[in-house]
Amino acid sequence: MASDPTHHSRRVRRLRQAMLVTALALLVLVLLWSSFGSGTWFDARVTSGPAQAEMIDAVMRGRNQQGQPYILRAQVLRKRPETKSTYDMQAPDIEIGTRRAKDLIQAQAQSGVYDQQMQTITLSGTVELRQTGNRTIRAPHVDFNMQNGDFMVQGPLQMESPARLITADLLNSTAENKTHEFTNGVITLFAKEQK
Repeated sequence: MASDPTHHSRRVRRLRQAMLVTALALLVLVLLWSSFGSGTWFDARVTSGPAQAEMIDAVMRGRNQQGQPYILRAQVLRKRPETKSTYDMQAPDIEIGTRRAKDLIQAQAQSGVYDQQMQTITLSGTVELRQTGNRTIRAPHVDFNMQNGDFMVQGPLQMESPARLITADLLNSTAENKTHEFTNGVITLFAKEQK
C-alpha cells in the first residue's frame, strides 16, 4: 500500500508550523524570564500608553538573599522610560517573610518606586507597616532593601504595639540582628496592664 504524497506533505507542513509556534513561545518565555531577573516573576494585565507600558494588578514574587519569600503587589506598575529596571507603583502592597517563621512584614502605601536592579523599594504617602508581634508602624516614607530585609522609616513616625507607643523621626531596622534603632526625639508610652 503506497502512501499518498499530498497527505505526507500536509503532515510535514503542520509539524513545521507546530515547531515554529513552539519555538516562538519558548523564545518569548526566555526573554520574559531574563528581563525580570532570576528568581522573580510578574503576573499582570499589560497595557501600553503613549510613552510607556504599564502593568495593571501586578504581582511579583521572589526570594531575598536570606531565602525569605516576598510578594510585591501594585494596582499599577509603570516602567520609567529613562531606566531599565525602575518602576513607579500605585497602591503598592508588600509581604516579606512568612507567618510560619514569625518574621512576616507587611506594608501598604499610596505610592512607591521599585528598583529591580538595586532590589530596593521606596514607599511614600501614607505608609502602614505591620510586623509580627502586633507592631504597626505609620509614617510618610519607608525604604526597603529587599535583598537583606533591612528597612528605614523616615518620620514623623509612630510604632504601636500592645505594650507601648513610640514616636520618632527615624527608625532603622536590621533583619539580620532583628534590631530597631530609633533616633531624633523618641517618646515611649507604656500601656497600663489590664486586670
